[in-house]
Amino acid sequence: MPDLPQGGEPLLQDAVLADAAPPGLAHSGSFWLLMSAQITEQLGDSLNLILLLALLTVGLGHDAHRASIALFVPMLMPILFLGPVAGVFVDRWPRKNWLLLAAGGRGVIIACSALLAPWVIQGEGWALGLVTLLILLLSTLWQFYNPARSASLPEIVNRRDLDLANGMSVIVLLMMQIIGFLLGGLLGDNLPLQKALWANAGLYAICFALMLGIRFHAGEPQSFTPLSLTQVFKEQGHALAELFSRQLRLRAAVGKAVLLVAGAGLGFTVLQDYTRTLRFPGFVDAFNRVLLENGGFHVGDLTRFTLLLLTLGVGAAFGAGLLAALKDHIPQLVLIQAGLALAGLAACLMPFCQQFDTAGLAMALMGVGAILVVALTEARLQAKIPAHLRGKVLSAYFLARGMVALGGASLPGLLDKFTGSHIQPRPALQALGYVVLGTWLLTSVYEYYAHRGEKEEQP
Repeated sequence: MPDLPQGGEPLLQDAVLADAAPPGLAHSGSFWLLMSAQITEQLGDSLNLILLLALLTVGLGHDAHRASIALFVPMLMPILFLGPVAGVFVDRWPRKNWLLLAAGGRGVIIACSALLAPWVIQGEGWALGLVTLLILLLSTLWQFYNPARSASLPEIVNRRDLDLANGMSVIVLLMMQIIGFLLGGLLGDNLPLQKALWANAGLYAICFALMLGIRFHAGEPQSFTPLSLTQVFKEQGHALAELFSRQLRLRAAVGKAVLLVAGAGLGFTVLQDYTRTLRFPGFVDAFNRVLLENGGFHVGDLTRFTLLLLTLGVGAAFGAGLLAALKDHIPQLVLIQAGLALAGLAACLMPFCQQFDTAGLAMALMGVGAILVVALTEARLQAKIPAHLRGKVLSAYFLARGMVALGGASLPGLLDKFTGSHIQPRPALQALGYVVLGTWLLTSVYEYYAHRGEKEEQP
């Protein structure tokens, strides 16, 4: 008889039944629909930040500081208050419904922002207040989308392909953020803000339509049971206790991924200064000059920074290919350690790069390492955590990743404000590399002795 949680509801089965097992990656139509939906969704999210910030900046009299506060405070509040427990609700309602609600809801929210745009541009206080409320709702829906998407992968993809599926998902996230960053500038400069917002709402409509075709094979809750606040926190606590009761290696893998994401937050901030110290090929400056002479949006260092990020994406794509080739021959934990070493080595090498080509190679190497660590860690969580706890654990994992990334990105500004010392990009990258390599060395020693101890215990 299956275990019952408090309240008497039957748990979802941990393992997928053999006759209902999802197909492999190549034959999973639902996975490719989810990836296509994720492309439009991630692009829409990237555009949201730029277009809503531009809308608020105009409405607040071109005060960029106030506009940033009006955007990021309502975006941060659901992360802090709902993020820790969002997985409880994800595990109690069909995940496809959460995906559809998040995609459709965000499309409606952006469409409402487009309707309000004329009054916001005129500086009407009531319209600015409504847009701020819409941003709060937008961030609220995101808290459910990410754990629902990740927790659904084991239900539409065979478990032996989870690592590669997660690798592709991370690449989509990275590339759509870069493309959205550039596209947002183009739309904001060449289209009225209201039309740009309507175009963005259309992306979510496409995402919603694609998600309608996704078919889950097993592990889906069929109805939603209301919960008290006490039950919510009790269930989330039980899920975290389940994670920490698991083997130390799983927790160590999570720690490595969180460390890399924190480093990525810091790196993203200092890289903007780092690109100014590199020598780029002449065609980059010529491209910037042509854009400016023809009335294009002011790119300046943006093109250089984006080119450097694109090399990270190329490395991540290569890492995904490497993962596909090696995943059946090398243990996951060994690949995670290799990825950690590559990322640390790349960060240590970057301060010595003076040209774009060598810095790009270092960034590509970092992309290979990052994809191995992040994708494999998420795959291990999806495979090893029971289905009825998966959403809760993954929501806590994503919250930890988001908070440390935000902390890493904020660190240079905080130090500059409170100590008056500006972080130099090259020493910061080198220090980051040393921390990652030190973590790799310590965990490698532990893995060696743990593996040797297991072999000695075997009869």
